[in-house]
Amino acid sequence: MNFINVISGSADKLFATVLIDANPNRSHEIDEPGGGNTNIRLTNYRYITQYAFGYNANGTCNEVACCIALNYLKRQYNVPVCTANMTPELFNSSFPQSAQQNNSTYPKAELFHQRLQQFMAVPGLAWGSKYSGSVNSYLETTITNPALRPIAFARLRVAFPFSSVHSLISSNKPVIVQTFGHPEYNNHTMVAYGCRTVGSTNEVLVHVGWHDPTRFSQSGNQYTHKDHWVNYLSISYYYSFILPGYN
Repeated sequence: MNFINVISGSADKLFATVLIDANPNRSHEIDEPGGGNTNIRLTNYRYITQYAFGYNANGTCNEVACCIALNYLKRQYNVPVCTANMTPELFNSSFPQSAQQNNSTYPKAELFHQRLQQFMAVPGLAWGSKYSGSVNSYLETTITNPALRPIAFARLRVAFPFSSVHSLISSNKPVIVQTFGHPEYNNHTMVAYGCRTVGSTNEVLVHVGWHDPTRFSQSGNQYTHKDHWVNYLSISYYYSFILPGYN
């Protein structure tokens, strides 16, 4: 079943949000409801949608998004971005309603979240090189061999076309996006793992990073983040990774 919620009242307005149940096991999916628009996603994007993540109780959306993106790099490329005791678990035990419950049910994901907070100390959003610099500081501490260390970089959205994000996702690089002025996600950081163009509107598919049960579907014990699209124009900065030795 598809559920479509258009915040602005019509699909051609700037901020249209779409929730669609999808098959998380398909890669580079081209299966757009109602027409022939190309929908590109990371290979094995279930590493984004089906794994536990830190509980954002105090404005730590930066750390949550970083945790989700780095977990993808570890599972997809075997990049040693964290130790085994901080490697996020499958999101398949229960749905936590607090940071304490998340720590009890998914202790590895929460420990990773807490570890990243030690490097990303700026509350709320960290813009531009502040964000990528804090991520790189963590990676430099965690991965001592520079030949194996991902490098985070920042891009100002207005300076780079949508094709830049399309190219990153096509090459299986998660993209961390920061929105500004969005009616639902004003000043928020999320992970983009897909993109599409519908008519003249460019959109990215995001994991919103919130423990909100309405944003997840459930099959047995497995929770899966639903498809959630945001307009590319609502993004102020985006971030991704160079992966030396893993391409």
